[in-house]
Amino acid sequence: MKRWFSSVIVVFLFATMGRTQTVYSNLFVVNGLGESVSRIDVSEDRVWNNVFTTDNVPQQAKIQGDSLYILNSISSTLQIINLSSAKEVKKIDLGTQKNPWDFTFCKSAGKIFVSNLMANSVSVVDVASGAVVDSIAVGRSPEGILAANGKVYVTNTAYNASSYSYGQGTVYVIDAGTRTVVDSILTPTNPQNIVIGPNGRLHVVCTGNYGNVPGVVVVVNPGTNSTEDTIAVGGTPSSITITSGGMAYLGAGGWMDYGHVLKYNAANGTVIRSDDHPILTGKGAMGVLADDAGHVFVAAFSDDQVDVIDTSVDSVVLRYNVGDGPQNLALWKTTVSSINEDDLAQGAPVQFRLEQNYPNPVRARAIGSNETQFVFQVPEEETISLKIYNLLGQEVLSLFQGKMSAGQHVFKADLAGLHTGLYFYQLRTNTGILTKKLIVAP
Repeated sequence: MKRWFSSVIVVFLFATMGRTQTVYSNLFVVNGLGESVSRIDVSEDRVWNNVFTTDNVPQQAKIQGDSLYILNSISSTLQIINLSSAKEVKKIDLGTQKNPWDFTFCKSAGKIFVSNLMANSVSVVDVASGAVVDSIAVGRSPEGILAANGKVYVTNTAYNASSYSYGQGTVYVIDAGTRTVVDSILTPTNPQNIVIGPNGRLHVVCTGNYGNVPGVVVVVNPGTNSTEDTIAVGGTPSSITITSGGMAYLGAGGWMDYGHVLKYNAANGTVIRSDDHPILTGKGAMGVLADDAGHVFVAAFSDDQVDVIDTSVDSVVLRYNVGDGPQNLALWKTTVSSINEDDLAQGAPVQFRLEQNYPNPVRARAIGSNETQFVFQVPEEETISLKIYNLLGQEVLSLFQGKMSAGQHVFKADLAGLHTGLYFYQLRTNTGILTKKLIVAP
């Protein structure tokens, strides 16, 4: 049955005067057990598994430009895949008995720095020649690595494989130009990851010993190489991502009933979701990655899925089934120019397009808190309809029906009357029909 309710809708021509915007084309997922890569189209909600095959035990993946870099731990290789052609263009041999763990792009040095867990070293890789050009001795069992401001920071876990214990954790500071260690920073137990937070501070994730020593995050001032704060999040956090709004999310395992994701305010250190009250995801929350649209993606290793957290409500709103043992994530960004009035005046071709509504998910709470916008373009003046349907195919809301001029348009609507769940919205014209998903979250 069709339902009608009061909704304010604003219609206007979308003129951006040539501004550019960054969009996320695809999310690439490294499946550690399957030794494969899955691809998720985040705008179309589609998944392709086994799009690339990795070497033995893929550990990390990062994207630079149009290239996907995959670090393989046991085979000790760095694969480089061109995403535009979907082909592997280079494979770099990193040497034997190194167990490479993580890597970072150092712009100032024009090189890639790789941490080697077993070799207690950092390799310097020249991509152009496809070779390791230097090796830097660091602390015991290094894992996390980060390049910033002409320096490379390496987290040394000090893990002793013979006694299954952890020594004094440290972060070594390497001058990227001279390739020498210039300082050492003491940390709590088992520092595994490091990122840059607000005000340029370094956030070092210390996982603890998986027993009586819980996880913490230490905030380091890179100017003085001194600790400014210790954030007691608890649990066993290992991965971290910080949103554009300054909120830190940590993948913290969770291997029994649910995965655990923790959260704190990266600007002031306030813990929002500790291990006593985590965000629940699929089991084995490992890699976490934030986009600029209010989502955090979580690789749920044990459940072979990627969960999507809506950061406005801190709950999972989408799940994607991927390959065996997802553990690391990378977003491919592209920059596009919006259509502007000059383009239309000069007769530039306008396509029949329907964009993903934003924000999505929409919050199903008080009126005024769940406004979303629908963007579409039509190539010529014609009669259109824009409607929302439930999963049974029943129309629940007609946003617009009537004549619309050629060009790009935006509708804004308050969807307070919709219950939580998954819906579809459809643009129908003489040119054709386009449909996309819409989520109403609690």
